[in-house]
Amino acid sequence: MSTTDTTNPQSSNLNDLTDFESGMNGWTLPDYANRSIIVDLPQDGTKALFGNSTTAFNGAVLTKQLDNLVIGRIYRVSYRGKKSANIPGLPQNIPCLQVTAGNAVVIQPVPFQHHHWITYEGTFIATSNTVMIEFVSVVESDAFRGFGNYHLDDIRVSSFFDDLTDFNDSTTGQWRTTNASATARFVNGGGDHGMVFQLPTYGQDGNHGDVLIRTLWGLTPGTTYSLSVEARRDIGRYEAPSLSLVMNGMELGGRFSPELDTWNVYLRTFVATREQESLAIRSHVATGSGNDYSLDNVRILEMP
Repeated sequence: MSTTDTTNPQSSNLNDLTDFESGMNGWTLPDYANRSIIVDLPQDGTKALFGNSTTAFNGAVLTKQLDNLVIGRIYRVSYRGKKSANIPGLPQNIPCLQVTAGNAVVIQPVPFQHHHWITYEGTFIATSNTVMIEFVSVVESDAFRGFGNYHLDDIRVSSFFDDLTDFNDSTTGQWRTTNASATARFVNGGGDHGMVFQLPTYGQDGNHGDVLIRTLWGLTPGTTYSLSVEARRDIGRYEAPSLSLVMNGMELGGRFSPELDTWNVYLRTFVATREQESLAIRSHVATGSGNDYSLDNVRILEMP
């Protein structure tokens, strides 16, 4: 199965899973004798890739090209592996695999010495929009002979979750406005900020509350994320704005007051409790005297 984050059209997050239940999902096998095959594992109730090479082999045993990567982003590669039963008539061997992404070793050589599943994981930084992921059989010694004799399953290549709303298209993206942001407008923020979300306030009512809200999908429970926003105070008279970042109605850390004519990043972290969470940016000042500010670059980022 191969998936991307279809619940968030603005997201370029990658989540490519191969569980071998429906075939190879784009992975290819080099053309050498006794190639690997997909087999049923009744004891696990699943399918897996069985590496059934009957000779020592140094080199790539499984490859896949991934496109549309974002240069500079961190990507994670993980898989489950285990040693299968010894092949009759062959030496008692210990298969050894490493995983590479282009020229980078993502997962160091792993000797499969156990007959139970173990999950292995590594990361790489994309240096181009395309990368070749390779599982490489390593013959390091007489003990690590590179025979097949292993099972692979649940190969996943995914990006660290990274969702940015920069307002440059004069929309709030997946964030929704409320009555508390009824006076908001898109203006040029100056410098390298492009369009920003400005909240001038008028009158006494409707200026406080959640000015931007969102239900965020595609999170991993138990994983730590950061929620950040750049903010600037636009008028230095009267009441200063007071803002907070919110998850499921609860403020994340302390409130903050943007500085006059100066952009600063305000960041809070949270641990996802489920695959979707409710986020908000909240204003705590009701007055229309002063209390004028702008927001830019709202970002949710998975922490490495």
